[in-house]
Amino acid sequence: MALLLAAWYPPGGRGAAVAAVAAGLPRISPDAAVAAVAAGLPRISPDAAVAAVAAGLPRISPDAAVAAVAAKKRRLYNVEKHTFLRSKRKTKKSVIFFKKRVDKNRFICYDVHVNRKSCCRKEEKTMYSKDSVKKVVSMMNARRLYYAPIAVDHIAMAISKGNRKIGRVMNVSLPPIMTCANCSECMLYCYDIKACLQYPATVIDARIRNLSILLKDREEYFARIDAAMSRRRKNKFFRWHVAGDIIDIDYFDRMVKNARNHPDFVIWTYTKNYKVVNAWIDANGRDAIPANMHIMFSKWDGMPMDNPHNMPVFACRMKDGNRDPMAWDTMWKCPGNCDVCKAAGRGCIVGECTYCNEH
Repeated sequence: MALLLAAWYPPGGRGAAVAAVAAGLPRISPDAAVAAVAAGLPRISPDAAVAAVAAGLPRISPDAAVAAVAAKKRRLYNVEKHTFLRSKRKTKKSVIFFKKRVDKNRFICYDVHVNRKSCCRKEEKTMYSKDSVKKVVSMMNARRLYYAPIAVDHIAMAISKGNRKIGRVMNVSLPPIMTCANCSECMLYCYDIKACLQYPATVIDARIRNLSILLKDREEYFARIDAAMSRRRKNKFFRWHVAGDIIDIDYFDRMVKNARNHPDFVIWTYTKNYKVVNAWIDANGRDAIPANMHIMFSKWDGMPMDNPHNMPVFACRMKDGNRDPMAWDTMWKCPGNCDVCKAAGRGCIVGECTYCNEH
């Protein structure tokens, strides 16, 4: 509380404030506390600094909040509620999570990795080793063996309501690599490999449960998805395959029927299984795809893409430049959150050619 009392007892200076705390003086005004923290007084212990803001003082600046906990404490500052919450994340380095509310359902999040000498933003790894991929496939195969003797009625399906990246978008996923027919070029960069390595008990289990239901009873698989979509009362957006891909023509045909059954939904998916989609369109025509369903051909640099029906393309712009020329200026740049595109009426949700930077 020394930091608080520095403004409450100005004549005595900081030394008097420390002495006042040592004496256990209880009375301190919130205004004085805010002023003391905002001033950034240097000679104060981290514990006292955290104690100064732990009560949730309303008029504290974010910069002062970050400075108050930068030394050793791991806290989460919520601008809306003006409180500090302990972070559940455990790490060898001290980490500050600063969370700023943008609107009712969206936040801007910052993470600063701190050590004794410097503060810097840690860049995430974008490429994984073949051993990491083999490890993920091995864990998925082991989980498949676990669910093999279990009846479909006793397997819960994993249908997500959304996450921080894609926003409030229902989605269903299948195991990566195992259900991807054309991933030889991109599997070492697969973002779902990272999720499988970080959270194998939840992510891998959810992917394998969905695959097990699909392989045991395809009718049940799509019936459960239809039922979940029918229960949705708002934010009627659905994305197929955050992980995984279209398996065969029958699977894609059932996806199209699902879109026809839910005309009030906006539905989209990304695929590298171009042969399946092209074969279905050859047999049924492109006009047979419902207007509320958008099929994005996922283009990975260096991977041949057969697109005779001129389907919209989603491409990745590599850091070192792309070997395949792309008209980047005419494409919508992915903002990294589907809620932004929903508000703007642009991007994949309307079948517009889109690209994202390598990440």
